[in-house]
Amino acid sequence: MNLREAMEIVIADFLEDNQGGIGYVQIADMSTKEKRVLASNLVSTDEFLERLTGAVEDVIGEYFNDYGDEYEIYD
Repeated sequence: MNLREAMEIVIADFLEDNQGGIGYVQIADMSTKEKRVLASNLVSTDEFLERLTGAVEDVIGEYFNDYGDEYEIYD
């Protein structure tokens, strides 16, 4: 599985079950199939994928700064 395919699964899941964090009525009203298509369209753009990858890398870095010792990962 490549990065685009993996991120498509993750984004589709976020769109389907986002606990209200993505507050767009249009998305809430979409069917699961429409959300999957939207996720596919989003990750097919380089800009979205680059921004998402950067955000994920930031979160991982912050997490390891806080909890890295639990995984024997030190700064």
